[in-house]
Amino acid sequence: MVISKGGTYSGNWESPDTGPAVSIQTTEPVIIENANIRGKGVLIVGFGINLTVRNTRGISLTPNIAGRAAEMAIKAEDFRNLRVENSTFTGGGIYVRRFIGDQAAGQGIKILRNVFINIDGRKSDGAGGTRAA
Repeated sequence: MVISKGGTYSGNWESPDTGPAVSIQTTEPVIIENANIRGKGVLIVGFGINLTVRNTRGISLTPNIAGRAAEMAIKAEDFRNLRVENSTFTGGGIYVRRFIGDQAAGQGIKILRNVFINIDGRKSDGAGGTRAA
């Protein structure tokens, strides 16, 4: 799923490979709510984004590729605004790098009332298991 225009989106999305399940390619405000997202890559990714995620369930799957672990649920780089609330994520966390928004305009980062389950950075052995550390 590629989002190239601001708006509110909901649905069920799954990536069939290690690419992102949802790629946000706009700086306009995007709201993802009441969604189910699964994938072997990053679930939601974007650069320069203004993103709100609400009431969403995300499942980061192990890619079953030797040396690779489950990816992040959300990966935001050079972001303007990020709000994640009332959501549940299994297998992956949130990665943020470099806030470029306007605090005076109320932009920032808020991660509120979420549940993160079984975040596991162990790398796959490529045969359905994990490698010893």
